[in-house]
Amino acid sequence: MREGGFALPLALFTLTLLAVLTAALAGMTTAQVETSRLADWDRKALHAAEAGLEHQIYELKRGRTTPVDGQSLGGAPLEARYRVTRLVSSGPGGVCTEDLPAQKQWWEVTARGELLEGGNVVHSRIVWALVEIRLAQPPAVTVCRFEWR
Repeated sequence: MREGGFALPLALFTLTLLAVLTAALAGMTTAQVETSRLADWDRKALHAAEAGLEHQIYELKRGRTTPVDGQSLGGAPLEARYRVTRLVSSGPGGVCTEDLPAQKQWWEVTARGELLEGGNVVHSRIVWALVEIRLAQPPAVTVCRFEWR
């Protein structure tokens, strides 16, 4: 009587199939974790840039026209900070409300949000806005245009 045996080849085939499926699942999981991490970094850098823009608008309302620089928002393991990289007084071409131009100032503000790891920038986002500030009391702000970059 001849016993060929099929249990060993079946077991090897099953183990090989399981190994291939496990490797594919591990690769997909790694890619998904990396994508999630980058999306989180992008969101944090954008929020830091928006914080820089808001801080600069606050300073402009108070009459301070120097760019806000290097404000740290803390965080671990990545530190978030913002800086205003460009602050330009703009002419009345930026009018976005109906008040008289003599009562207003227009500013172009570019703020950059950065994530740092060990002192090195690992991710950044930029926001740009055209801001109109009414000089009467109380001062009022209108953001005419806003862009994420």
